[in-house]
Amino acid sequence: MAPSPFAIAICAVAAGVAIASAPATSISSSSSATYFEDIKCSVEDVEIANSRQLYSILNEVVNTTYFRLFKVDLERTCHRDATVKPSCEAEEVLEAESDDAKCDLQPEAKKNPSGFDAFFAHQEEEVDRRLSDKEEHALLSEEAACDPNLPEFWLDMCSNIPTTSSEYVNLVLNPEAFTGYNGSTVWARIYHDYCSISRRPEDLWYEEKVLYRLLSGMHASINIHIAHSFYPPRKSKGVLTYTPNPQRFMEQFGSNPQFIKNLHFAFVVVLRSLAKAAPVLRHIPIQEFSDEEERVFTKHLLNRLLDSHILRSCRPLFTAFDESLMFRDDDDIKQLLKTQFKTVFKNVSAELDCVTCQKCKLHGKLFLLGLGTALKILLIPESLLLSSPLAREEMVALVNTAQKLSSSIEYVGKLQNLFLLQQANGNGTVDKSGQAPGAAPSGEQPAKPATGLQVPVAPVAFDVMDQAVGTVAAALAKGQFDSQDSHDSVLQSVLHGNAALLALAKHYPPSDFAAHARRYLATASAPASADPPAASYDADLIVVGGGLAGLSAVLTAAEAGLRVVLIEKESYVGGNSAKASSGINAVSDDGTISHDGDNTAIFAEDVRKSSGPAGITPLGRALVRESAAAWRFVVDTGSLTLDKVTQMGGHSKPRTYRPSKGMAGAEITLSLFAKAEAYRNFKMLKKTRAVDLTFDGAGRVSGVRHAAANKNGPGTVGVTTAPAVVLATGGFAIGRRNDTLLQEYRPDLMPLATTNGRWCTGDGHHMSIRAGGDVVQMEDVQVHPTGFVDPAHPDADTKTLCAELLRGSGGLLLLRNGSRFVDELGTRQHVSAAMMAADPESLAFTILLHSSAAAASMTHVPMYESKRLLQRANTVDELAAHLKIGRDVLIATLEKYNEDAKKGADAFGKTHFNNAPIDVGGYFYFGTVTPVLHYTMGGVRIDTEARVLKAGSDEPIPGLWAAGEVAGGVHGTNRLGGNALTECVVFGRIAGEGAVKEAQAISSGDEAAERSSERDSGDVASGPRKISLAEVAEHNTPDDCWVVVHGKVYDLTDFVDEHPAGPQSILDIAGKDGTESFVAVHTKATLAVFAPIGDAAD
Repeated sequence: MAPSPFAIAICAVAAGVAIASAPATSISSSSSATYFEDIKCSVEDVEIANSRQLYSILNEVVNTTYFRLFKVDLERTCHRDATVKPSCEAEEVLEAESDDAKCDLQPEAKKNPSGFDAFFAHQEEEVDRRLSDKEEHALLSEEAACDPNLPEFWLDMCSNIPTTSSEYVNLVLNPEAFTGYNGSTVWARIYHDYCSISRRPEDLWYEEKVLYRLLSGMHASINIHIAHSFYPPRKSKGVLTYTPNPQRFMEQFGSNPQFIKNLHFAFVVVLRSLAKAAPVLRHIPIQEFSDEEERVFTKHLLNRLLDSHILRSCRPLFTAFDESLMFRDDDDIKQLLKTQFKTVFKNVSAELDCVTCQKCKLHGKLFLLGLGTALKILLIPESLLLSSPLAREEMVALVNTAQKLSSSIEYVGKLQNLFLLQQANGNGTVDKSGQAPGAAPSGEQPAKPATGLQVPVAPVAFDVMDQAVGTVAAALAKGQFDSQDSHDSVLQSVLHGNAALLALAKHYPPSDFAAHARRYLATASAPASADPPAASYDADLIVVGGGLAGLSAVLTAAEAGLRVVLIEKESYVGGNSAKASSGINAVSDDGTISHDGDNTAIFAEDVRKSSGPAGITPLGRALVRESAAAWRFVVDTGSLTLDKVTQMGGHSKPRTYRPSKGMAGAEITLSLFAKAEAYRNFKMLKKTRAVDLTFDGAGRVSGVRHAAANKNGPGTVGVTTAPAVVLATGGFAIGRRNDTLLQEYRPDLMPLATTNGRWCTGDGHHMSIRAGGDVVQMEDVQVHPTGFVDPAHPDADTKTLCAELLRGSGGLLLLRNGSRFVDELGTRQHVSAAMMAADPESLAFTILLHSSAAAASMTHVPMYESKRLLQRANTVDELAAHLKIGRDVLIATLEKYNEDAKKGADAFGKTHFNNAPIDVGGYFYFGTVTPVLHYTMGGVRIDTEARVLKAGSDEPIPGLWAAGEVAGGVHGTNRLGGNALTECVVFGRIAGEGAVKEAQAISSGDEAAERSSERDSGDVASGPRKISLAEVAEHNTPDDCWVVVHGKVYDLTDFVDEHPAGPQSILDIAGKDGTESFVAVHTKATLAVFAPIGDAAD
């Protein structure tokens, strides 16, 4: 078989279905708005629309005569030798039941391990092909309508699933259920054919990801249906229907929620195809398969599914998948990719002929035909869809596949709840059927209950347990738990039938229940006596926000011996500081930190020119004056080497420092955090949102109220007290969303995308304003001229910043016609304004790096290229073709630039031509950029000691400081590139020093003297754990992500979503040795913040 680039996609499915026995954990995907990769809606959107409408409608539709009769060839000969041993292990497949399971079930020779011999014997019989008289009559006039020889490429997508059989099968008489058949051999053979080709996951095409997620979704759906209909009817026991096996479900999916996400993904793709095919589905000849009454009823159901009300209420689902991103280029590679895409799908289709259980084969072919039909609908033009209508079996398969996916999503919650109920009752009876759902088959040990607080357990009635779990869920939704651990502890005890908590849940509302439950558990598990608190405050300083400003304050205070608590609403530190890649500005007058005769006076003049009409502010002068000390703090405290310096836009001298390897912001923040964690007097509250400040009777700050992050309920779940608080929560430059400070102060900028993270919601601004603090310059929001437009997601609300370093190294900005229009090294305000004036319609411009400029930017170029934000053109001809610009026009632009560089000036006022001249015969890198929201110059008003000032006066609020982007008035109306990191360190340290003085004034002399900056030496370990690469490979998902770097194994699960460059670059190396990818962007010192969980073993 010819090698295919889809090898890695199929292998990814193989890896993706590896299910290990997992503890009982919640796998609900909708507790937060989890967004799918490759589609534009959330898991919660899918579940809500499915539960409210789609599930019930689809179940009614597939029970009509037209959609329950399906014709498919089940007699085709398997093209393989059934004795071939697959190279992919059966344990990597969802369907594997045991090592001795056979593909060809022989009930007379093999006793069923579950003890239901009669049931298994029955399941091996032929498919039930009985048809009623009405169904027989309806089929007489039906004609085949699938022609695989049509010239249009995608129309033969399903040709390996022939529907030319002379017999129809009634799907209602043949439901999908557990038959005892083990399909692992067939799945393994599918993987085996394509596992021999080696490609890096980061090289996957978008189309490859789509295919393997669809197959993974199909695989998940099959196994969910099997778990839902696992135990057969037992009429002697009064059990008339299949009953579920929730234990099996949790073993397969409990620690693998990514498979549930793939299930949702497949559902969205199928729904999108239904929407596109609506004109065809509305006019299918139902009358040929039903009488008038049923025809009207079936049409009515279809209209309920497809009419404008459904489309309107579920529009985020039906339009969530964008098929236009697939195969949209006409180059040779994409043409080859098309052929191989279809070839792989056909080969997978052919493998189903090797399934020896006919019912399993029936449902497998039905499902795969539905997916193939969905892909065909989405990939052919609408005109062709109307002129070459779908075959009847394709429409039947499409609708039934939608129903299968819908049911699977609905069953997930049911199976999970049954499992939790089973655990709570110790596998006791929980229904009236005479059989416990999920009870272990005879001869098997029952599942052990989940571990937790050991309390007496007695059988609990379902309604009591249901009410208690509902109360816990409501308390969580209202933010009543101070941490996930607190919630988990209460829920675990409830599920174990703790009588005290069940009583609390019965009589108290959620807002009170959580507090009483926490107190009860603390009392139940606490020792008989406890030492009194060491001081009247929980801490000496609370810092809100874990970016560079917050970390600078933390370290300044921790080094002085203060007890410091950092509150961070994300799961990791860094914030927008970690995204800053160009560097940190600094200059000294003694010549130790200066280039080309630079000094603080020249730096201050550059700041003045950039700041606007008001000129440089006292805060701006403090930034310049303290920049050298900030630089030394970063280098010395963070143990960093900032040996690269560049000249950025608006600067007259090179003074922006960065490390030779890695991104400046990420390297600095992670290094400083590693230092902070070494202090015993430092504590961090992750995933915790600061809600408000607290005050004592004298009107001074006394602490912070906080809640579980992303829980915006009215109640608070915790208060940490301290005499000093530093706000370092960042800015508010996020548009395209309601109820923001940006909407209040700069509504004109709302349509722009942003470079900022989701955390920039102005929390510190709101807290300060409520405390009586003043704000300043809130209308001054900086638009950065260059945010990358990702070709795969051009309309994304968040853009990757195209670092100013690229323009500082000699990068050019071009219009669509290939001409320059601005001094690329002008201030951000100047360049952005020029872009908006030059092309206000598209706001799309080319960033162009010639070979010398690219060579000077190699800390950034590989990263941008790996994300396909930059592309390489090896010649000017190739560049002109990509940009759709005439070759002569492009060469003229480049040669004119060289002439101006030689003269030292151009028509746009540019006087610095770094890395010129351009080698017209060399290579180039290019990408598309657009103006983006980037920074807020306005914010909380502070003085030069970083104290927050009261509204209408220059009096500080006692005990409150602010540093970083949350503070306003530092930069005037425009910020110079590189000054953000400098500002963070300068004012973070000033705020930390102020808190030290405040704490020392309040604390007793003896108590303050006794504290020291103790460093945690750590316990002596017996040696690092040895972890095999095979074990690492099992942890390859967003929810379970291990990576090997420099021989150490790191668990990066909590860091995936917070990675400044986005999650994909981590996921690309999940479960693998990622050393090569890591060292291309980062230094080894970056890893100091992560504790390895073991050593990689060969």
